[in-house]
Amino acid sequence: MLLGCRKMVGPISRLGLDREDPFATFGGVGSETDHLPLDPEERKLWRADVLVEKDREIARFTAWAQGMVRDASEAVVRRLGDRPAGWQVPLEADDTWLCRHVDAQERPAAATRLRLDQTRELNPGVATSAPRRWVECPDCGTHWRVWVGLRVAKPAVERVVTRDGDPPRRYRRAPVRDVDRIIDAVARELPDVGVVQWWGVWPADDEGLWYFDLPGVRERIQIESSEGACPFLVEHDGMRAGGGWTARTVGEAVRMVVDYLRGRQGRRAE
Repeated sequence: MLLGCRKMVGPISRLGLDREDPFATFGGVGSETDHLPLDPEERKLWRADVLVEKDREIARFTAWAQGMVRDASEAVVRRLGDRPAGWQVPLEADDTWLCRHVDAQERPAAATRLRLDQTRELNPGVATSAPRRWVECPDCGTHWRVWVGLRVAKPAVERVVTRDGDPPRRYRRAPVRDVDRIIDAVARELPDVGVVQWWGVWPADDEGLWYFDLPGVRERIQIESSEGACPFLVEHDGMRAGGGWTARTVGEAVRMVVDYLRGRQGRRAE
């Protein structure tokens, strides 16, 4: 937690939020603890006997800061987390939430109730200020991340290609967004395409960025939209800064992605 506050000081300052509540709390904690050996790499430079005393001090500061950091984190979520896109789903009192579905014709279908006790730790063994867990919906394959402390779940929109291809699914996640339709249409033309979504640390982070790639092709193309809806900003590895395209429809986005990746494929074949 203390290390997380320290790492947030720079980004918060660059955004001009360092004196604004609730962000100022993280900067205050970072400033009060900047003399402590928190980073694992930094700790390697300290003598073991000194670390014993410093660890006692770290424990005291952790107890001092825990409540205020939790309150500040919840305030940030309340301030930034209520996005019209509705990506986040609150956990119910019994530690469950619904993964809502439609069928192949996008007609409403039965929802699946997912449970916190079904989840597994995300990135086990990795220190983080925002511990998360994950579970896959068995009926639509959606990968859900869960912030237990904040009692929020959030789906990821991705396409992972396996040796056996896409496994059959009973349903698809609802609501179906433009980005889902783009991924489906690109996959019909390029069955080997993989799609990875950028993941943030907190549930309120804007994760509206998707990378498309093909096996053996080094270059990638990305589409961006906070809502997962048109219009999308489309950029690829060969573009200069500020040289993105705008896809105003699903069809335009599909053509831009497919044409670019096919062009990269053709160059590799040559």
